[in-house]
Amino acid sequence: MKFQGYIATVAVLLSISSCLANEYVEPTDFNVVEALALEGIPVNALPNKRSDRCSTICSILSDLYHVQVILAGVDGYDEWRGQFWSSYQRDALPACIFQPQNAHQVSIAVLLSRWSQCPFAVKSGGHAAMKEASSATGGVSIDMAQMKSIVLTGDKKIAKVAPGNTWYDVFVVLEKEELAVVGGRVQNIGVGGFTLGGGISFHANERGWGCDNVANYELVTAAGAVLQVNAASYPQLFRSLRGGGPNFGIVTRFDLETFHQGPIYGGSRTYHYPTQNRAVNDALVKFTSKRNPDLGTAIWHVIGYMPVEGGIDFMSVLMVHKKPDPTTTAFDEWKDITPLSDTLKVRTIADITAENAAPLPNGLREHYWTHTFKFDGNFIQWVSDMFYEELNPIKKEVEGLMVTLLFQTVSKESVKKMRRNGGNSLPLVESEAPYFILNFAGMWSKENSQDEAKVIGAAAKIMTRAADEGRRRGLFVPYIYMNYGSEYTDVMGSYEKKNIQRLERVARQVDPTGVFQKLRSGYFKFGGAPTTEGPGILGSAAARSEGYNHNEL
Repeated sequence: MKFQGYIATVAVLLSISSCLANEYVEPTDFNVVEALALEGIPVNALPNKRSDRCSTICSILSDLYHVQVILAGVDGYDEWRGQFWSSYQRDALPACIFQPQNAHQVSIAVLLSRWSQCPFAVKSGGHAAMKEASSATGGVSIDMAQMKSIVLTGDKKIAKVAPGNTWYDVFVVLEKEELAVVGGRVQNIGVGGFTLGGGISFHANERGWGCDNVANYELVTAAGAVLQVNAASYPQLFRSLRGGGPNFGIVTRFDLETFHQGPIYGGSRTYHYPTQNRAVNDALVKFTSKRNPDLGTAIWHVIGYMPVEGGIDFMSVLMVHKKPDPTTTAFDEWKDITPLSDTLKVRTIADITAENAAPLPNGLREHYWTHTFKFDGNFIQWVSDMFYEELNPIKKEVEGLMVTLLFQTVSKESVKKMRRNGGNSLPLVESEAPYFILNFAGMWSKENSQDEAKVIGAAAKIMTRAADEGRRRGLFVPYIYMNYGSEYTDVMGSYEKKNIQRLERVARQVDPTGVFQKLRSGYFKFGGAPTTEGPGILGSAAARSEGYNHNEL
């Protein structure tokens, strides 16, 4: 019996060893000073103060890369800060901005940050709402703006896309070849954050989310190694990168599967909420409940408030079909509801992403908050009514306030596609679908604590009430979609217990000292919400992961 136990133990150890043999593990004898010396960068003793340490590596980067570094206080610094979509991101004051041109230069920046313990952030499109998601106060902001290559392979089946691109950039290039990839739906969304967080797209029903269509990642690790990560090379790391966020390294290239795509038919229909909400909601329920859905379609359903003409409560439905056919019957559920406006037409994907970006100007205060639920029409109507109940008291009190509540349906078909190529990191299962992801998005103009408290406080109340009622009805799903996440929520903690354990294990293998947990500023990491104080704390309890019990996971 003892011998059999020994054999069983050896078998387990061999199995683990076999798995790890096909995974990247940072060498136990890694020495960052030696790694920098091999790059011809000798480093001396570190200053005691963090600010001095960060100044030191900014000086080293400036000596190495000259015009690719923007130091605090010099020409171009404030202009760079001003390009962010959310003014919260502009509040971050990095010691310097580094704009690498290739993966090797990113590797040098990571090694210097690791050596100096200076915080860093990574900016792709910079479209996150929260402060320090893409910029590091007092640290190094690694801006991918000079890494904008888009290269097709010889057979045109893969587009190798650098992270400095926006999705508009990508679609414009690929449209010339009558090709597309699974990408973002708003013009100035960056390739990096969208894809690492999951990535809902126009093509989700046929192809899954953006992360499901990555064939290979070029990844810079905490040790400065540049890896090609795919299902064959490092399968567990590959799966972890598909929806696991920026917790494993810095992706310097996404190799995306392409497919044939010409013009589409799409646009938005806007409605008057007070008089048309029941009819529009009923249309959404009928569309989502079809037994044989048209997989070439995509929608989003929005309600909200705009400060125009004294203020208006509106509804808007984005409708997209992959075929350029204005006579399609795919959206007939809404055909008998007269819209206030209708922009549906034959157009390119790039064109509709530009239209979707128009109501989202740069430079405002922004706040997102999201939860996920099983799809239910009665619950959607309840949430809609409750939203205005909570919003009405602050509509006229916050200058320039615009608030939307997005109901993003997630079909059974799109969840099924997530199994492709080894699956992804997201805790969604086909048997529970369809889902809807509820996203509160508030924007306002004044930068003061009073308005912030009112808007974020309303977000917390609305999303807490939705989560509580969803639990009561058996519809609440703990998963928090990273790309819509609030800084008051524990996104990684919502990924299901076994899944979280797997992701953390992979992170420890590639980054045992926690460079991307301790030094990378802001955004979503393991171990809790990015922000633990402020006006959103009321709703933080609703964001707690309650765990899953899915046999499929």
